[in-house]
Amino acid sequence: MEYINLSSRDLSALIYAPLMSGWESEFYFLDEETLLKIYKSNVWIKLVYAKEDAIIALNEEPFVSNPALIIPKQGVNLDGTFRGHTLQYIPYGINLKKILQNEREPLDFKLRLLKEVLQIIEFFDRPKSLVLLNDIHEGNFIWDMQAKRVKALDLDSAYCRGGFVQPTLNINNNITSFLSLTEKYEIEDLMVTPNHNSMYACFIYMLINTLIGMRIRGLTPDKLESILTHLEKCGLAKEVIHAMSLIYTPKENYFTEELLSLINPHQNYTLTRK
Repeated sequence: MEYINLSSRDLSALIYAPLMSGWESEFYFLDEETLLKIYKSNVWIKLVYAKEDAIIALNEEPFVSNPALIIPKQGVNLDGTFRGHTLQYIPYGINLKKILQNEREPLDFKLRLLKEVLQIIEFFDRPKSLVLLNDIHEGNFIWDMQAKRVKALDLDSAYCRGGFVQPTLNINNNITSFLSLTEKYEIEDLMVTPNHNSMYACFIYMLINTLIGMRIRGLTPDKLESILTHLEKCGLAKEVIHAMSLIYTPKENYFTEELLSLINPHQNYTLTRK
């Protein structure tokens, strides 16, 4: 992987992108087609090194040729220390969170987008893949209106097998519900090591949030059972209900495009807040 070297003075001369920046990083425009992602100084150094490992691994085949992945490109050394990376700017990109949580968007369109998310997960879920998708949630995908496809971003959070585990939002918000399933989710020191089961659990969270029309934080087994009862009453296919029900059991998680096709896009599955 190539690196570019910048000073703090160089950085201050770039255009800041506040709407893209978050708790761990800040974004700047390097040019019209390239963004610069800089990790904030409060980010744990082990986390920064794990991100660098992920970026190096993703700059190899088969990842770099997959058009559904916004691959981090050059590493960025700021004042002589690795602090981030460059990536392609998608000018006509809409964050999937905005679409999936928008009640005005038709369900059939949302299911189409989730199908593409599932395909990205399936791409990483290969026996010999040295890199696994991590931190899977609505905010880490965009709908590229120009390319007319879903793309995964924030890929510097990917997990390199045997490496340092980075946090994942959907799992961390529900960690107490996974503690009895240490083998299934490879839990160590309250951290879930990304694997087949955690990737599909995160996808099921996304699907549930989309169907019921709200984001559930702290989805305990009891809450999941209540939501699945509601979805069953709404006519959701029993095969889909069964796949969703597995995330808090020792059995292996799974989800398929065939299961997605069983969801009636004209049915209202919305859950009313009490």
